[in-house]
Amino acid sequence: ACTGISVGQVTQTTNGISVHLNPGDEATCTFVNEKVSPTRTQGFWQTHTSFTSDIFEQYFGIAGMLIGSAPHKGYISNATSTSQSQLFGAYYSNVANTTILSGPKGKKTDKRSAQDKARMVLLQQLVTAKLNCVAFGGCPTSISSMIAAADAAYAAGNVGAMNASASLLDAFNNSGDTIIISPPLPFQGQATPQTSKDWADISFWDNP
Repeated sequence: ACTGISVGQVTQTTNGISVHLNPGDEATCTFVNEKVSPTRTQGFWQTHTSFTSDIFEQYFGIAGMLIGSAPHKGYISNATSTSQSQLFGAYYSNVANTTILSGPKGKKTDKRSAQDKARMVLLQQLVTAKLNCVAFGGCPTSISSMIAAADAAYAAGNVGAMNASASLLDAFNNSGDTIIISPPLPFQGQATPQTSKDWADISFWDNP
């Protein structure tokens, strides 16, 4: 941001700006250097069972993590036992199908509606974004606003809005995946996808 000169006297370059001064001009330019925080992807949180559970317990605890709003969906929990974790159920539930067969005789189906498919895609990115924000020192206002908009879109059920929010959250969740977590977190442990899958309460998400 530059003051004292017109917008036309500043040109964006690959790694900065070029300021074009006329005789007698005096300009003051301010640069804001924002630190990029680490994030981890949906696949990381889905498979690092112990670390994910520890973060969930520490920051969401008994109250649970809010997703959208009731009846789509409200607070979800992470009971660490077979088929009881709504958190891991969000990751391991099928995006396209439910566990319930329904429909006319001879034409039973478990296909989700387009609306519920979009909810499931958004759900996985939304859970991931919320874990990223609490685990690595908080998120800037812009990301918090993005998450709030995603919660609202999830509850409202507009497919276009949900897809747009999912895309934005996906970009955020991948943005800092290569950044080393500092201080190191040796307790994040190894990936244990089978444990996460065993814990997943998949039927809870038949009605997202």
